[in-house]
Amino acid sequence: MKKVALFSLFVVSLFFVGATYFHPLTSSIPIKAESQQDVAVDLSSQKDFFEYSLSSVGEQSLDQVRTNVHSDAAEQTSINVSIALFDTYLAYKRALTNLEPLGATSLSVLELQRINNEILALQRQFFTDEQIKQLFDEENRLRQLAVDKLVIKENTLDPIDQKQHLEQLLIAQPSHIQESERNNALTLQLVNTSQLNSQQKYLARVELVGEQGAQRLQDLDDKRAAFKASLDHYFGQRSDILNNPALGPEAIQQEITSLRNQSFEPHQQRRIKALERIHDEQSKN
Repeated sequence: MKKVALFSLFVVSLFFVGATYFHPLTSSIPIKAESQQDVAVDLSSQKDFFEYSLSSVGEQSLDQVRTNVHSDAAEQTSINVSIALFDTYLAYKRALTNLEPLGATSLSVLELQRINNEILALQRQFFTDEQIKQLFDEENRLRQLAVDKLVIKENTLDPIDQKQHLEQLLIAQPSHIQESERNNALTLQLVNTSQLNSQQKYLARVELVGEQGAQRLQDLDDKRAAFKASLDHYFGQRSDILNNPALGPEAIQQEITSLRNQSFEPHQQRRIKALERIHDEQSKN
């Protein structure tokens, strides 16, 4: 689990956007991808806005994504979106995909430091120091923090000394990084409770997030279990419709639409359709 967490810190920047470069804009009409219909535009920062825009790649072409960025930039002045910076950000993302990946089984300090140095070098190649601070300050700090934590764990054998060094390392970080690390640690601890039985899980959660937090997590577990049961039942009925030799293609679609509407609330329909596509793809493999 620790290796997975460390690895995720290093690949957070890697986003495969394809090799086709964008062409001149042909339309100024923004079209949201289906996955973004119910999601507000993320204007927390320019980087968050860029990542929100790129999240539709695969559903939309880069031409359309850039059209949307151009339109949203004209309307949203609170973060001073720069189209030129977005283009540079895209080029940087492409360059990241050419880096030699981490080893599949080894997460040594040298390997982590290598990829960290290569990412920093790419940033200096594409951006000014001010832009790097604006766009990548937090993720750069998190990557370096991951390296420093691994150095401490590999070179400090005494558990008490190791804990003290890790605490000192965290204290030296900005408050938002400290908060992020605490949240990550809490999330990992909560994930580990999933292996316990119901009573043990509840008691462990009370220790971590208090009585109210544990009850909210239990309610969430119950809702997820109920939804999974409903979904499994729906897929069983849907399979019967798909395999009914007496129905033609149009009748099958009508029956499935009717079943979907009867089984789920209107606000769940888009999610169910997406899960159907995933289910069908997995059934083919």
